[in-house]
Amino acid sequence: MECAYSLYTLLPFYNNETIVIYTDNVNFFKNNLPPELIVKFIELDNKTINNWKKDFTHRLKIKMLLDVVERFPNSNYLYLDSDTCFLDSPRELFSKINDGYLSLHINEGKIFDKKANKIFKKIQQYVYNKKNHYELIPETTTMWNAGVIGFRYDKYDLLNEVLELTDKLYPHMKLHVVEQLAFSIVSPKYGEIIEADKYILHYWFLKKYFHKDLQKLFTGSRNIDDLKNNYRKILPKERKKPGILFK
Repeated sequence: MECAYSLYTLLPFYNNETIVIYTDNVNFFKNNLPPELIVKFIELDNKTINNWKKDFTHRLKIKMLLDVVERFPNSNYLYLDSDTCFLDSPRELFSKINDGYLSLHINEGKIFDKKANKIFKKIQQYVYNKKNHYELIPETTTMWNAGVIGFRYDKYDLLNEVLELTDKLYPHMKLHVVEQLAFSIVSPKYGEIIEADKYILHYWFLKKYFHKDLQKLFTGSRNIDDLKNNYRKILPKERKKPGILFK
């Protein structure tokens, strides 16, 4: 439901971009997405999902990106986590990506800052306890949120580097942000990074409040026209403070 909702928020800005959805439930999307969207489905079976993620769920993201580049070469790519919604047209973002910029959702700060958050402190502890990780995680590293990832085709090698680094780090650092950390370390080698938060909201901090409203939206709407009319009533950008329930 998150992914479908994200695409409804794209509708006001949609400009015939090709949308690729990786899913194990194609029928849900076929029954709930508006026909004007150009959508290609890549159906994943359990065997593929398990092979791609191994023992780390977010490894799946990297393998999926490698797969989409192979299937749809010579393009500009904008990946979104499902818990996202569009705030503005992504056309300017695509233009920047075409010019050679990389895009990640938002700069979350220096990992080795003295005022680091809990996740950053856990990364610091791993580095200090495993001194060989200094060369893998430089002390100058900035953490970027990887809920949005944008890049041009000729920069796809960064995905192989991200995968390799993720596989090196995760056995020693079993944190849910390891793939994000890998993107944060590798991406600056491939170009300047611009934030995507002006165009896209990544509402990870609202998920537990928002899921009830998604359920009501999709079960309470009789058809696609209803969904088009109703999706704006629960826009996450109106509830950016955690703890505020939708009514």
